Amino acid sequence: MRYTLDLRRSHSPPVLREVRRFWRALKTDLMFGTITPNGRRLAGAWVVAALFLGIYALSMPMSFKMTVQEDGPTENASAVMWLCSVLAMAVAWSRTSRRTWLTNVMFGGMTFFFFLCLGEEISWGQRIIGFASPEIMKEINHQGETTLHNVGSTLAFNNLFFMVYLSVFLFYPLVVLKLPTLRRLAAIHRPPMVTLPVVWIVATTLAGFGVVGLWHGCPGFLPEQLAWGGGWILYDDEFFEIGAAFTFFTWALLVLESRHQDSVVSGFGWR
Repeated sequence: MRYTLDLRRSHSPPVLREVRRFWRALKTDLMFGTITPNGRRLAGAWVVAALFLGIYALSMPMSFKMTVQEDGPTENASAVMWLCSVLAMAVAWSRTSRRTWLTNVMFGGMTFFFFLCLGEEISWGQRIIGFASPEIMKEINHQGETTLHNVGSTLAFNNLFFMVYLSVFLFYPLVVLKLPTLRRLAAIHRPPMVTLPVVWIVATTLAGFGVVGLWHGCPGFLPEQLAWGGGWILYDDEFFEIGAAFTFFTWALLVLESRHQDSVVSGFGWR
């Protein structure tokens, strides 16, 4: 399907017409052969979990803060999801029959990215194995750990991770939908693409991220000086970290499922 301009609703505002065009193209391309029972289950599970976590963060902030602390249940769950994401994307890469330079770059890049997130989540095994951080790392790391995301500006790292998230799950599929040349390139190289259940998870994560941030007076990754809540400013950040881990986890599993079926490229119905 070509992504063409629809002028039949000329009475609608231009922004609404553009949204209708994008959503119609999104549904056609993403739903064709890609909405599997597993995709619906994972998306539904996250909607329920996000609703619970959101209410938990709003109604019992101190208890929520204890839950998301280091080595807490949410941190451990995120680590497991990152580990599963590494394994799923690596296996999907190995099952890709048509390997090209673009396929290798994307699969290899995402597998490495998941491994990096896993290592940072568990401080590269420091608290598991019990080794001490080098003295230079203790001096430059805010928590005295062997991690990169606590070196220098944590805010800068959070913003970078947020932009990666938006790039993979928003800009990437939007650009492929918009440009026929990239659609043809995707048909040739068969890279991992984004499916509609993943879009639902992204939308739920961003909605919860915004609501929790506004409720506690710390929307987005703002400096502490700009927050008006007067308390802990990481409620929405921690909610987003959990949602992001689940998003990448689901994406990796659905990409693996599409490679196992070997019938469609994950996301846009390429045959």
